Amino acid sequence: MVLGIGAVLVLAACGSGGSDEGAAGSGDGGSTTEPAPDGGAAPTADDLAGRTFTSASVEGYDLVADSAIRLSFDDGRLGVNAGCNQSAGAFTLEDGNLAWDGPAAATQMACPDDLMAQDAWLAGLLEQGMAATLADDELTLRSGTVTIVLSDAAPDAAPVVGTTWTLESIVDGESVSSVPADVEPPTLAVADDGTAAVFAGCNRGSGAFVLAADETTAQVGPIATTKMACEGGGSEVEASVLGVLDGEVALAVDGDQLTVTKGDAGLVYRAG
Repeated sequence: MVLGIGAVLVLAACGSGGSDEGAAGSGDGGSTTEPAPDGGAAPTADDLAGRTFTSASVEGYDLVADSAIRLSFDDGRLGVNAGCNQSAGAFTLEDGNLAWDGPAAATQMACPDDLMAQDAWLAGLLEQGMAATLADDELTLRSGTVTIVLSDAAPDAAPVVGTTWTLESIVDGESVSSVPADVEPPTLAVADDGTAAVFAGCNRGSGAFVLAADETTAQVGPIATTKMACEGGGSEVEASVLGVLDGEVALAVDGDQLTVTKGDAGLVYRAG
């Protein structure tokens, strides 16, 4: 599922303000168009359109533990996530060189320093361009000493039941917003007995979560919660979460992502 980032993004120069560590990891000299040993060929934009790739291996840079790189190509735009913020923007793909075509837009979530540095590192690589080759479902990007191998093979879907889901985004009509940096991310955990434990951003609670046989819908609630007073963004996030987790909802699992929707409102969770 590809979500428009739209209103929650602000224009920013990719990689600006990156750490020295990120710059050093960018490959010592930019992109290269030497033939790749993987047997792939330089892709066209049409070859990548509508596809999402997730990192399978990275050489020349140590990814933060339990993080991954995701690239999505949709409507002539490149969407990028390296474990923290989402970036999106127009791109060029000329003679096998993949690069941002001007400043990209990015969310402004506050993340741990190592993930922020990783964002800056990848943004810097895409600013200067990376040599790209495509072999079946495997996209390889190279810049100097850095080689990133990504695959668009569908990952195994995380089970709805027994997984702790952490909220990443809130959908409201056509807009998608990230969880504010000052709000502890809400979670959802569905148990075998048809109940769910919910942290909504301020209060905690539980209630029914009855899955349909095909697991594409569920009957949720009522969710009984504690009655702590919420301030600032926590109150707004909680209202959005509890507004969706009430009654019949639609479910969609894509790898480690769970989207729960009710009408034009939705919650996008990530496993873990």
